[in-house]
Amino acid sequence: MEKVNIKESIAIVNIGNELLLGRTINTNLSWLGNELASMGLEVSKALIIPDDSDSIKEVLEHLIPSYSLIIFTGGLGPTKDDISKKVIAEFFGKELIFDEKIWLKIQDMFAFRKVPVPEINKNQALVPKDFTILQNDMGTAPGLFYHEKNMMLFAMPGVPIEMKHLFTERIKPILAKACSNKEWFLQTINTYGISESAIAELMEVLTIPDNVHIAWLPQTGRVDIRVYGSEKKACQKAYDEIKALLKPYIWGENYANVAQKLHELLITKQKTIACAESCTGGMIQKLLTDMPGSSAYLQGGIISYSNEIKERLLYVPHEIIEQDGAVSESCARAMMDGLKKSFNSDFRVSVTGIAGPDGGSDLPDEKPVGLVYIGIAYAEIAEIFKMRFLGNRDSIRFKTAEFVFYQMIKCLEN
Repeated sequence: MEKVNIKESIAIVNIGNELLLGRTINTNLSWLGNELASMGLEVSKALIIPDDSDSIKEVLEHLIPSYSLIIFTGGLGPTKDDISKKVIAEFFGKELIFDEKIWLKIQDMFAFRKVPVPEINKNQALVPKDFTILQNDMGTAPGLFYHEKNMMLFAMPGVPIEMKHLFTERIKPILAKACSNKEWFLQTINTYGISESAIAELMEVLTIPDNVHIAWLPQTGRVDIRVYGSEKKACQKAYDEIKALLKPYIWGENYANVAQKLHELLITKQKTIACAESCTGGMIQKLLTDMPGSSAYLQGGIISYSNEIKERLLYVPHEIIEQDGAVSESCARAMMDGLKKSFNSDFRVSVTGIAGPDGGSDLPDEKPVGLVYIGIAYAEIAEIFKMRFLGNRDSIRFKTAEFVFYQMIKCLEN
């Protein structure tokens, strides 16, 4: 395949009425953008369009003359509203041809599940002539690849697990062979405990060259700083200067989230954890078990949302609930200590607080929304943190979980 210069002309098109209605979050765009950036390919346009032929034709007419890499997601299913494949084929003047191998694969997948194959699934075995089929091991709809002059077009299903599989296993190797890119620098600094504006003020003393690009990536309660560009030496110099400037606030480099780093540390250092969660409702354990291999360190936990469970399973004295309330330092400590009865873990974590939307029912002024007591016991140290997180119910719960992870990382690194 001839080399294609696609560095400055990349477009992603996400198809789906559910995306426009807000019923489905468009995670495909952010994931693809990040994956392409890691290859030195920066997306210059992204579009979300409905599942209708006029919209797909219109976007193709707009993109084909100016963009040399176009990636479609969505609209490859078997139902009548999945029309992407048909419209793309018509646009390039290609007839749809029935592929027996795809149909056999679809039948095998249904047979494995021991369910009959709906006749409508035959639509997924129709592929445009002269298109390359990208085998989809995660679903019934294959991906598609079309190459014409200085343009490459890919089409993938919109289901995230299928899209990620196809891009990683099928599309990335094609791009690696076809793209003539210079060296590419891409590194991310992970910070915590400092705002985006405060970082910007600190960085005013630095002189960043024009050929070095800085991306500010504010997260929930933290900020990531990405340095990227094709001039590797200049980027490395700027990256090192920013790292030195922000050293007190840096917890990691190139991590997607805090749980990922804690996951690695717990496995490397062979430490275990048990949790007693109230206001987070199991979120701490959920974020850890999102990653394969977490069974090496997560022993389990107790979601003690009610006072009854705090007393019965975590042995919190009734007097503490009566006198200090469930959201209190004494309750967080008792929950943490109560884990000893059921778990023999290196870390014991307890969380009790008020995620909102209303404050504490007993003393709302003294116990406002966002008040959280966090207990962390490790080795000979047992500490209670009284925190006040800002935000809505979801962000307070998430910030609480990440705060636990930061404190555990500190323990393990020090």
